[in-house]
Formats: sequence, C-alpha cells, structure tokens
Amino acid sequence: MEEKIGVIVVDIDNDLGTKAKIQGPVVGEEANKKAAMELALADPEDSDANAIMKAVSIYLDLKSQGKNAIIATLTGSEKLGYQALAELSRQLDYLIENYGINKVILVTDGAMDEEIIPMINSRGLKIEGIEKVYVKQSKELEKTYLLLLEKLKDPYYAKYLLGIPALILVGISLIYALDLQWHYFTALIGIYLLMKGFNIDSYIEELFEFLQIGKDKKLRFVASITGLMFLVVLGSISYYVYLETYKELGKIEALFYAIDIFVSVLGVILFLAIGFKLILSYTENPIIKAKHFRYALYLLYIFVNLKMLLLWVSNAYPIPLVDKYVNFQDVVIVFVLSSMILLLGDYYLEEYKKSGLLRMDPEGKEVYDSNFNYIGKIKSIDWGKEKLRVLSAFNRVLSIPFSQIEDIQENRIIIR
Repeated sequence: MEEKIGVIVVDIDNDLGTKAKIQGPVVGEEANKKAAMELALADPEDSDANAIMKAVSIYLDLKSQGKNAIIATLTGSEKLGYQALAELSRQLDYLIENYGINKVILVTDGAMDEEIIPMINSRGLKIEGIEKVYVKQSKELEKTYLLLLEKLKDPYYAKYLLGIPALILVGISLIYALDLQWHYFTALIGIYLLMKGFNIDSYIEELFEFLQIGKDKKLRFVASITGLMFLVVLGSISYYVYLETYKELGKIEALFYAIDIFVSVLGVILFLAIGFKLILSYTENPIIKAKHFRYALYLLYIFVNLKMLLLWVSNAYPIPLVDKYVNFQDVVIVFVLSSMILLLGDYYLEEYKKSGLLRMDPEGKEVYDSNFNYIGKIKSIDWGKEKLRVLSAFNRVLSIPFSQIEDIQENRIIIR
C-alpha cells in the first residue's frame, strides 16, 4: 500500500467556523494558509492559527522530501462534547475516503484536541507523530492554563468545576438567610453524591433528553424552564404541606406525608409525559422504540414500589390524613410481581429489538461507539448467542452483544 501522510490540525471547538466563518474540513496548502490568516485577523490571540501554520511548515518539509502528503484542518463544534466528536468523525472519514491517507501527523494546540487520537487509532491509521504548539509564556504554565480554559468551555466539566462550588455557596447562603438547619443541606449533598456514585444521574439525564420536545432550541428552552418551574412549585407545595401539618402530625409523619404527595404527583406527571412523548415520537426504528418503552416500564416500576414503601412507612407513623393501610407482606408481594413484570417486559423488548434488527439487515454496516469512534464493520450475526461479529480495522473479529446496540442508522450502527 502506498504511504500517504495526512498532516492534520484539530480545531475541536470550531474557532474557524465561529470566528473566521470557515467550515471544515479545510484541505490543501493554500486553503489552510488562507484559513490561518482569516482566523488570525479575526482573533490574533487564537492559538489555532499558529497550529495551522505549524502544520503547513511540516507539510512543506514532507513535500521537500518527496513524500506523498496532504494537509487538512478538521473542525468540531463550539458545543464541544458529543457534537464536536461526531463532526470530527465525519470529517476524518471524508479524508480517508477521498484522499486515502493511511498515516497521520497530528498538530494540536491543546490537550482537548488530542481527544481525536482514539478516533484515529480506531480507523487503523498509524500516528507518525504529535506536534504540540505553544505560543504563550512557559510551556507547562500554558498547558495548564489552556487546559483549564478548555475544560471550562466544556459543559460536562464546567458543571463540576463551577457548578458544585456554586451549589455549595448558594446552599450555605440559604442556610444563614432562612435560618435552616445544616442537616437539610448535608442531606441534599448526600443525595447528590449517592446519585453520582450509583450513576443514577446519567439515567435521569437520558430521561430528560428523551422528554425534550423537538429540535427547536427556543421550544426546548421554554419546555425546560416550564419543567423546572413545575418542580419548584411542587416542591414548594410539599414543603408548605409539611409546615402546615407537622404540629398536628409530628415532624416524621408530616415529612412522609409531604414526600408522598411529591412522589405521587411527580410520578403521575412523568408517566403521562412519557406516554405523550411515545405518541409524538413514534418511530419505525425498533431499537429506539424499545429504548423509549423501557423508560416507561422502569419509571412505572420505580413509582409503584416507592409508593408502596411510603404507604407501608406511614403505618409505622400513623398519619390521620392518609386513610390507607399497607403491611410489609403487601410491599413484598407488589415488589415480586412488579419485578416479574419488569423482567418479562425487558425480555419482550429485547426480543422485539432482535426481530427489528433482523428486518433492518445490519450485515455490512459500520459500527461506531457513542463518541463516534469507528469500531469496525459487521461481518456476520450470531443469532444463537445474540451477538454481532464485527471485523475491526485491525482485522480482529469482535463479539458485541445485541444489548449494547443504541441505534441503527441508514449505514451505521451505534453501540454503547
């Protein structure tokens, strides 16, 4: 195979697009020189322009040695995260298909740009070298400074680096302003850490992503604000009920009564919202459809068992306003029956997904992970073991269970 080297610059946050109005991929010496000039004029302090010129220098050096090479700048997205990686994946595939590169020299100006390395490796390209460009102060200080700034641009890291300290400061301020007890605040922090520890927050994020209405940003923003206002109002009502009843019922009884109201109303609203969303987002894709129905199934399971648990606890702390009595045997029976229904429903959805997979003829499709890293191409399907046999870029056969399939698109399959 003829050696063809791609000198690649990665602009993961798409400064070229947002500042210089140039969309990637930018291919060729003259096109990259022009792009660097436009970016430098738009923002003289942007280090991406220096990275592009460094790549041009490397490209010219390779050409002077008589080597077959091209130069290209790939752009991601200003939103970073998944969208940036998806766009980089598309542009990298374009380079491979149209220019036949099989080796890469990567030129970067920061640590975040290096997120493309697994993507390059997954496509079987050999990385000949990585050239890092530093243009300000000392290298180590620059690297730390730019890395911190880049992480703050990424919403995923910003919510930890800025969000958590902000939450703690707001919590402390509210404690003093409202003369609250510290244990309320520590309980909230404990719940948050519990959710992070057991990865519950990721499931909640998936649920909210599923419940989002349409792709219009304004509509989704209004829907998000409406949902947040509803939670605040429901929480305020529950807290008001607690304040109004704790003298009559006692603190523990009033607390369980308020929680029962919150869970009951929220559970019903969420279940209705999911049902409404299932009707609106009807799709012929069995993978997506099974995923949506699984949301409804799991939510119903959690709601029913949590409701039964609250009713049983109310027996231990008799609440006059709750005229329902549930013993522990009832809780166990409901838990066992609902668990059986959950398992049967889960099994049915997996079978439905499998039958849909057969109808969509996945053989020959390319397989990518959720970050759009290329995994390989489907060689065959083992229906008995319920696994995809995928031929990777390194000519190794991988076995991927059906349960890891997230989506089937026209020419590719996305796995977890």
